[in-house]
Amino acid sequence: MFLWNAAHALKSVPWLKKGFPYLAIIAGCFIISIGLELFLLPNQVTTGGITGVSILVSHMTEMKLSLLLFLFNLPFITYTVRPKAIRLPFVIPLVVVGIFTYLFHPVAALVDEPLAAALFGGTCLGIGSGIVLRYGGRFDEPESAVKRLPQFGRTKASIIIFMINIAILIMAGAVFGVQQAVYSILAHSLAYCMIEAGFSGLTPYKRFLVRSKEISSLQHVTSHTFHIRWISTAEDNTAFCIVHRADVPFMRERLKALDPNVQIKSSLEYTKESAM
Repeated sequence: MFLWNAAHALKSVPWLKKGFPYLAIIAGCFIISIGLELFLLPNQVTTGGITGVSILVSHMTEMKLSLLLFLFNLPFITYTVRPKAIRLPFVIPLVVVGIFTYLFHPVAALVDEPLAAALFGGTCLGIGSGIVLRYGGRFDEPESAVKRLPQFGRTKASIIIFMINIAILIMAGAVFGVQQAVYSILAHSLAYCMIEAGFSGLTPYKRFLVRSKEISSLQHVTSHTFHIRWISTAEDNTAFCIVHRADVPFMRERLKALDPNVQIKSSLEYTKESAM
């Protein structure tokens, strides 16, 4: 909570308010780079996605991880984001992660135990990626690119990415050994789980998008009955619902009971789709 309150204090300073998202994205890139260069790569632990492929190729070819991350992420970001929607937050992670990983490369690993490396590296990678996403950046997003292909729906894209990640982790076992593959699976799973923590800011409250033709009625009923806070969006028939994490399942049920056709998405999922 201290970090969350400190972030809000910084955003209240007028001259920092406009630049805060960029500073936050850079901070997220810094955390990602620590996880990669000071934990995962030196201990031969990888993850799935573009990051995992970059670590494997870096190990096999001795090319700089910073260069590989830039080269492998560039086509996915340029394809995923609509040309008119490309803006500075999309470009910052592509460049800054490369710079930080290049600077951290000569630094000695913080741990030499693969289990600790998987735990700390996966946590850093997930939290850093979540922060980048929260403030409008993009990093390691192959799933969004696959979803844009006309022959794949969202469900098929998720299955394809899952299978690709499995193949990457199996390849990690072939390159680094079975034991390292187990640690890599742990790092990948932890990174995936910690994205939400980085995105939500580690607060006890969670925000999710509600789309319904009866959005006004839903807002009125839940605000007066359950004292729920809502935030309007630029889209018609949509709003963000903010509730305590423990009340999320209950509120989802109540909203579906009030409107069986309601669509509910996590704010993280909505953020990823908004740039597609």
